Amino acid sequence: MERTKSIIGKIIDWTFSVAIYAVLIFVIITVATKATSFYDIGYDLFFQEAADAPGTGFTTSITITEDMSVRDVGELLESEGIIKNKWLFWLEEKVSDYAGMIRPGTYEVSSEMTANEIIAVITLEGTEPAAEEENAEGTEDTAAEEAGE
Repeated sequence: MERTKSIIGKIIDWTFSVAIYAVLIFVIITVATKATSFYDIGYDLFFQEAADAPGTGFTTSITITEDMSVRDVGELLESEGIIKNKWLFWLEEKVSDYAGMIRPGTYEVSSEMTANEIIAVITLEGTEPAAEEENAEGTEDTAAEEAGE
């Protein structure tokens, strides 16, 4: 009887040890996989690449409406083949200098552009230089007229 209890105890101990090692191996593999995934996201975020290499891409016109979120814009760009990853585009917009500045309009974008370049085009800063120049010229003309020139 004692011998049977001893054998059963050893089997239970061995089974428990194997289970612990299996869980530890699973955790290590999961952490390594997630770490690799996070590294890839960070690399893509800071060392951006366009969807297509220079000279092999295409240009298309996209329309952003008032009710579109950054995620919607990312989905549109991904569906058009302009970017590779809508989630990376969303993240890039959140950490860029242009966060929250995407505005409605129709824009020409290229698959040779990085996410940050596209964001610059579809934001207030990216689309307003021509209008700002016109306003600046009008202001200069008005100032000159007021000065009697």
